Order: sequence, then C-alpha cells, then structure tokens
Amino acid sequence: MEKKLFVLLAILIAALVFNPGCKKSSEVTETPEPTVRNANVTVSSFTTVATRAESSGAIGNEKSTGTIVLIGVPTGASNAGYIYEVNLTLRETGGASAAITAVDFTFSADGTAFGTYSADVGDLFGTTSISANGTLSAALFLTSEPGYPYADLAEVNVSWNDSTGAACSVDASVQNPMLEDADIVLLEDTVALGRKRNKSYFLTGLVKNIGNYTAWNVMVTFTALGDNDVFLDTASGFPAALGDIPPDSTAAFEAIFFDITRWSLVKKIFWKTEWLTRSGSSVEKEGVVYVQ
Repeated sequence: MEKKLFVLLAILIAALVFNPGCKKSSEVTETPEPTVRNANVTVSSFTTVATRAESSGAIGNEKSTGTIVLIGVPTGASNAGYIYEVNLTLRETGGASAAITAVDFTFSADGTAFGTYSADVGDLFGTTSISANGTLSAALFLTSEPGYPYADLAEVNVSWNDSTGAACSVDASVQNPMLEDADIVLLEDTVALGRKRNKSYFLTGLVKNIGNYTAWNVMVTFTALGDNDVFLDTASGFPAALGDIPPDSTAAFEAIFFDITRWSLVKKIFWKTEWLTRSGSSVEKEGVVYVQ
C-alpha cells in the first residue's frame, strides 16, 4: 500500500514539474513600432524641344499652355519668338504619398535668365498629389515674345510636402534644348522657264528642306516684275501637293503665270517659300531667282 502511494506521489510531482501550464499575465508580447515612410519625389524625365514662332510673331498654336513671363527687355534679336514643348515626369520613390505644391520653369541664354513660368499644379497634372511609388506626367507648350533669345538652358524646380508636412524641392535642367526647325529653300539652279501650248508661261524646279524637321503645307510663290519694277503677275506652286517634306528631301513644283504674254517682258522674279512648322506656325523665306 505504501509502495503504491509512493508511486502516485512521484507521478504527481513529475506532472507538476514538466507541465508549465499557461503563461503568467505579466508576460505580454510587444507589438513592433509601425514603419514610418517619408515621401521622396524625383524628376525622372525632363525634356525641352523648341521651334520658331514665325509669321509676324503669331503663335497660332492651339496646344499653347502659357506665355513665359519675361525678365528685362528684348535683346533686339531678329526673331519672332520661340515655342518650347516641355515634357515632365515626376516619380515618388520613398513609398509614401506627397503633395506637389509648385512647378516653376526658368529659361536662360548665355548664363542669364530671361524668363520664367509658374504652372498651376492642378491644371498641369490633373491632381496636386502623387501616390506612393507613383508617377505624374505632363506636356505643355510655353511661348516667348519676339526679340528674346533662344534659351540654351531650361530648368525646372518642383516643390512638395512629404508625409510629415515638411517642405522639400527637387531641380532638373536641360542644356541646349534641341531646336527642331524645318527650312525650305528654292534650289535656284533647278528653276526653268517654260511655255505651254495654251501660251501660258510657267516655272518648274525643286525646293529642299535643309532643316532638321518635317515641313507641312509647303508653297512657293513667284512675283514677276517688268521695267522699273512694275508688277506683272504672280504664280504659285505646291511642292509635294501640300504634303510633308522631310529633312534633307526635295520636292518638285510647277508655277503658272496667267497674265504674262512673253518672257522678254519679265526683268525680275522674286520667290517666296512658305510652310508650317510642328508648332503650327507659318514660316516664310524669300529671294531673287531671275534678273534679266
């Protein structure tokens, strides 16, 4: 009997020693502090391409976003201003959203700023905030007035508030923005005088795009003058049938005079080429092709 009691007591002690039971209420598992992420906005892409705004300074561009606020006075340069096509992409890399508060552009020439433009953030991006790890992109056309120089430096400054409300900013710049420009000239050595069977007189020849961008709606016009520069008639030709003329390409034309009765009456012929640029502006170039 005593032996059985001893065995039972031993079993009970072993159970108490090797079964720890529930944890004490004072043993609380700690929750780690949440990770706080701060936003970081970068300029992932900033490009600027310029075209001339010709034809008496007319901008004539339905894509135009705004006009550069100019600093100082015009340089007197013989230009009708420029149109700058700006493309900007922002990227958030910190893993938190941010509020974009300002986007400011500066244009400089020869080391001197001559114009600025402050964009309306909401109009520019369609929103004033950028999401965590997100992007915002915008394209805009900015114009300068006649007489101001071509910008050899374009800069952008983007201001933003991070998740703590702290004010931050980031800058980017483009050196020597590409000037995309068609340039249509008359190849004077290709011009020939002719006469049709119906006795109308005409000119044939070639024009060439010596620029670095395609020209649209190209037209060449000739003005014939007689003795003492008396006006005789005009004739127009439409190279490429008003279609595109790519860079380093030529196109043929025929221009008919309807009021000239013989070539001997013509003492001078002036030519003028006209075309549209990628910005929608009209450009002209003139010269003299024939002097008797």
